[in-house]
Amino acid sequence: ELKEFAKKRGFKGFWKNVFQEIHGNDIMKKVIATSMFSTYEEPVHSLVIGEPGSSKTMAKEIIGEQFSDISSIGANTTRSGLVCNLGTGDLGALPHADQRLVLVDEFDKIPQDDIEYTYELLSNGKCSVHSAKVHQNIRSQFIMIAFANPKTKVFTSNADGDSGLSPLLVRRCGLIVRVGNIGSDERFDLFHKKFYDTGEIKKKPEYYDQWMKLSRRFQPEIHASESQVKQYLRRMSSVVDEHYSTNLRRDLRMADYIRRIPMAIARASFSSIEDDTLDEATAI
Repeated sequence: ELKEFAKKRGFKGFWKNVFQEIHGNDIMKKVIATSMFSTYEEPVHSLVIGEPGSSKTMAKEIIGEQFSDISSIGANTTRSGLVCNLGTGDLGALPHADQRLVLVDEFDKIPQDDIEYTYELLSNGKCSVHSAKVHQNIRSQFIMIAFANPKTKVFTSNADGDSGLSPLLVRRCGLIVRVGNIGSDERFDLFHKKFYDTGEIKKKPEYYDQWMKLSRRFQPEIHASESQVKQYLRRMSSVVDEHYSTNLRRDLRMADYIRRIPMAIARASFSSIEDDTLDEATAI
């Protein structure tokens, strides 16, 4: 029954229904949904950059309210340590987020002491912490959706430099999206939807939650044509060429994400990877 529910709606039905209250910003919705349908063993970490009060905050709240097995990490938590307190040896939020979807707010405020260990956890799901007082091997497999403000609090004409995050940290995120502000028309549309409290996700939140969880057990097969695969790979290679030396660093680490992104899209509808799946992955 759950698979039929999912197949009828597919990847597009998921992100449209879950984020129905948010007007526009479809790329953000697709990016977040792709992360949600990735697996803990092969995660697609994503980074959403938006000005304070933008729709990124609404997206984070919707996920936290409608889905289970979520770890929400706020600004105060990130300041106290994501991985480990080197003074006491107490583990931070990420080691306790094994097999969970992690929502990190104000990712741009990540403590310097945590950065190296966060690199390793995002890449491998494990890290080793060694200091004068702490010697620990940490293992935690999770999917991270991080939210950050632009470096100057508002967007400038320099999109590559607006993240304010280290390129080495950004490269651990498979998908990065810049979110637009909510205009007056979008605000009215939101008020209208909130007033009537409509939307399928409101009526069947457990269906969407179980849909996401069940899909992670599904392993899509690749049935896309060789010509379409090559076209997709060339496009992804051009993205690496374009951003290799920028603050939005794309490099050979993208080889993993290039496969994981269409896998997540296909997993949403319990289907194989076809030509149109690669088209969708390219559009993201």
